[in-house]
Amino acid sequence: MTDIWTSTFNNDAYLGLTIHFIDNDWNLRNFLLDIMSFTTCHTGGNIADAIISTSKEFHIFEKTLALTSDNESAMVVCGRIIAAELVYELDNQSFCHYRCFAHILNLAAQQGIKIIDNEIGKIHELMKKIKNSPQKCNRLRELCLIENLQYYKPQIDVET
Repeated sequence: MTDIWTSTFNNDAYLGLTIHFIDNDWNLRNFLLDIMSFTTCHTGGNIADAIISTSKEFHIFEKTLALTSDNESAMVVCGRIIAAELVYELDNQSFCHYRCFAHILNLAAQQGIKIIDNEIGKIHELMKKIKNSPQKCNRLRELCLIENLQYYKPQIDVET
């Protein structure tokens, strides 16, 4: 699984790779393989090169069965390049590129939110006001106690 993102703190880009596999005792295992600074242009070729290089460095390229990523066009190209490289180097034609279901569901939800954007916008603004005010958070907590409701600290959605 891979994802690329840009830090909101310093505007630096990073590429993360996690691997998932079944060990000899048939246990599902997964861990973070690498997070690397990504200073080149976010093209499918550059992303694929970084993934291929890292997987070869860790001696797992020949064991690669699939890649899961978001639906961004560069990631789609990246999946095609990795598939072609596996065929070329190892005659491995079983590689698949999967698009993350959570990202697909999020895209569908974002489209739905646009339909009712005005109401969602009002709720979003209210949540921002409450979240950014300790007094308003305390008042909400008090109201939840009065109404015998579970208090949840307001959360602001993140588009991705």
